[in-house]
Amino acid sequence: MMMDTGIDNRQSVTGSVVVGDIRALSPMQFVTVSLFRDWFDGPAGRDRVGDFFDSALGPDLGQSATENWATFVTALVDHARRPVMRHGADCRCVGADEAVVAHILTAAVTADREDAMLLLSLLVPGEVLLVLIQYAERAGRDIWQISRQINAARKLH
Repeated sequence: MMMDTGIDNRQSVTGSVVVGDIRALSPMQFVTVSLFRDWFDGPAGRDRVGDFFDSALGPDLGQSATENWATFVTALVDHARRPVMRHGADCRCVGADEAVVAHILTAAVTADREDAMLLLSLLVPGEVLLVLIQYAERAGRDIWQISRQINAARKLH
């Protein structure tokens, strides 16, 4: 017997269910979610990602960071158990998949590799975890460096 839980099963299954507000994210998580949204917003979005990395890290490191990001998200999407979902670029909501990706990269660069792998296993099968965690560590290091710059520039109220 099915019970009506009031939850849209399609939304909860697809990973787009709202789990937070983008304004509550750390700089690292905010940058990750923003880049994730932009990357999948077509060629213009991918150009914005490249421009962001170039602006934040300089052209040489920016190009490398863009390649690291592209490798990670492409492998993630190619090996995902199901379509990985995102919200629109201007949406203040954070979806479940976006939050998981942000936490994967944060854990990958803060010496929590096992936690990062556990989180990654929510999206991809076990046989690709080791390769994808290496990609996550590379992409995460670049974003971590940028988020440190953002933290240094923030003024406390």
